[in-house]
This record gives sequence, C-alpha cells and structure tokens, in this order.
Amino acid sequence: MKGPVVVAAAIIENRAGEFLIAQRPLHHNLAGGLWEFPGGKVEPGEDPAACIVREIREELGVEISLFSQRQSFGVYSHVYISGTGEVPLETPVQIILIAYRARLLSQPSDITLTDVAAIRWVSRSVRPSEEFAPADLAILSDLYKR
Repeated sequence: MKGPVVVAAAIIENRAGEFLIAQRPLHHNLAGGLWEFPGGKVEPGEDPAACIVREIREELGVEISLFSQRQSFGVYSHVYISGTGEVPLETPVQIILIAYRARLLSQPSDITLTDVAAIRWVSRSVRPSEEFAPADLAILSDLYKR
C-alpha cells in the first residue's frame, strides 16, 4: 500500500452560510470528476493548517481564514483501491484527510479556478446531490450531522 498521503481540506463558508465544494478535473487518477472540499497535499514539514491556506490560494486564487489554527473539523482516513480517469492505480493509496472550517476573506467573484474543474456554493440545510470523492464522504456526513 502507498501512503499515507496527508491532505488538508477546507470547509469554506460564505456570508450566506453556504459552503464551497469543488469538482476534481477528469484527468486526476483519484476521484477524477467527483466533488470534494477543496484542498491539497501537505508538503513534508508543512503544518496542515498552513497547507490549506496555501492550497486555496493556489487552486482558487483567494484568501481564507481558519476558524481555528489548532483544532481541525476532523481527521479522516480512506484507502483508494482503484483509480479513475486514464491512469489506473498500481497499488492502493491511503489518504489521511484533515478538514478545517474556514471563512472566505476575498469576494466570491474573485475565485479563479486552477486545477479545479468547477465550484459550487451549497446550502447547509440541504445535502448536495453531487457525487463526492469517497475520501470526502465522511466530512460531508459529519457536516450535516452538526
């Protein structure tokens, strides 16, 4: 098994109480075309909280503020045993996903997509119907329980 690969994800809320979801590009070999909470891989020696701020700046071109630098929304684990897209997985990959709640500091109109196929703001009162990446399903479940 490959990994674990540590990933940070952001549950970004806007002033209307909606949160942001992002669609992975089709070319990604893990969950390509599926929806997720935006984020990315934690670099060696990087703090996961700093990683998510950096990743959102790189992938969406906007600034966020974490509700808490020290306390995550949750830590989740998922093992991908098969890939999607054009490149199949040679070995299973374990993902450790650390989710943080965050506020959007920039205007929603400032969002520019880099390595993200699409974004959507979704209501907290109605669970989104989009198909989510398996690693993000537990975050989605916890979000709608709270």
